[in-house]
Amino acid sequence: MSYPTYIFIVCFLKINIAVAPVYKNYFIVRNVGQGQWTTYVTYDSCLHFDFGGEFFMSKYLNSKFRKQCGYKTNVLFLTHADWDHYSFLPLILRSSKKVCWGYRSIDALKPDLENLNIPFCSKQELFNQGRAKILFYSPQEKNKNTRSIVLLFQSFLIPGDSPIQMEKKWIDRLSAEQTKYLILGHHGSRSSTGNKLLSHLKKMDLAIVSARSKKYNHPHPATVSRLKRSRIPLLKTEDWGDITIY
Repeated sequence: MSYPTYIFIVCFLKINIAVAPVYKNYFIVRNVGQGQWTTYVTYDSCLHFDFGGEFFMSKYLNSKFRKQCGYKTNVLFLTHADWDHYSFLPLILRSSKKVCWGYRSIDALKPDLENLNIPFCSKQELFNQGRAKILFYSPQEKNKNTRSIVLLFQSFLIPGDSPIQMEKKWIDRLSAEQTKYLILGHHGSRSSTGNKLLSHLKKMDLAIVSARSKKYNHPHPATVSRLKRSRIPLLKTEDWGDITIY
């Protein structure tokens, strides 16, 4: 190889390295109607914090999922086994390179999905993806909502359907400075997102919910009023569609 040719190759490689695109991870709160599906998207994986909603959104969600998470490793975190929190599990399974559980509640899924025997992720896989913190879990509680796993991932608080009486048990474990975004508990039901929690999170940037006010009256006016009094902005997928945060 001649000296000028060598110089050309080196310069060409440097130029390509310099302009190579950098992938930026992001969160997406999906518009699932009444339900919850929040995803952290990286270059080679997707972390799903609940993955349920209404079936009339299936065609739209299938297309979006393939584009964002298709044929990647998909890690599942399930706060509790209500159908509107895991109904899109079959959609995830159809187009994934690998699916494994990060954390899940003790509640059983519907038999046809429970019998799929999805494995748990290895500790190394969870570490590589960025560890989601279980802020609180009380499996001895009497119903699924009060048994909800409360998760904190980066600056996102994801409390499932944890009601106000349970919020009082885990609020002191929550760093107000670290929490910038709240996925509204129980789709904005009046029985979740109490004044004590909002007072603790008064520096929070944003609350987000996927719900349908016209059919289910969620988020409930009482919850919306509490957010307004706390001066915490609220975004609804019903108004905006999918909400993406980088």
